[in-house]
Amino acid sequence: MFRDLLTASQSRPSSSRKPTKPGKTTKANKAKSIPANPPTQTVLGANTRFVGTLKSEGDVQIEDIFVGDITARGRVSLGKQASLNGDLICDQATIAGLVKGDVIARRITVLGTGRILGNLRMEKLMTEEGAFIQGLITLEKQLDPAEVVAERAREAARIEMPVAETEREAVPVRRSR
Repeated sequence: MFRDLLTASQSRPSSSRKPTKPGKTTKANKAKSIPANPPTQTVLGANTRFVGTLKSEGDVQIEDIFVGDITARGRVSLGKQASLNGDLICDQATIAGLVKGDVIARRITVLGTGRILGNLRMEKLMTEEGAFIQGLITLEKQLDPAEVVAERAREAARIEMPVAETEREAVPVRRSR
């Protein structure tokens, strides 16, 4: 049935529309076109618990429990019932729930129900009445979240370096006869 409708609509000439030349873009075609890289949105809905690390190229919305670090190029929003036990690095953060960890973003908004137990680094901070922040607040003139991610990766690489062979202690060996 769907195939019949499709062929019937294709075979009918449209009197109100002018035919377009191949390759020519009209206003109607522009509105219908899909961007090459549409923005992504990751949603952790209600009654969902997640343990791990999340890295996203788009926006992230958390509505329940998340244990681990979140890194996103877009916006991250935590709902009223949400809790994040880990660090958050993103472009913009909107906190209505609980964060136990550091928040690093260009713009941080803490709503009236929001609570942050950790350090903040940002260019702009907005808080509503009732918001709670316990930690060191650092306001920077310019902040690049991508550079912060790279800096943390370099730190982690330094920590995981093995002990050099020359630092081992010499132990005397006794031979039995």
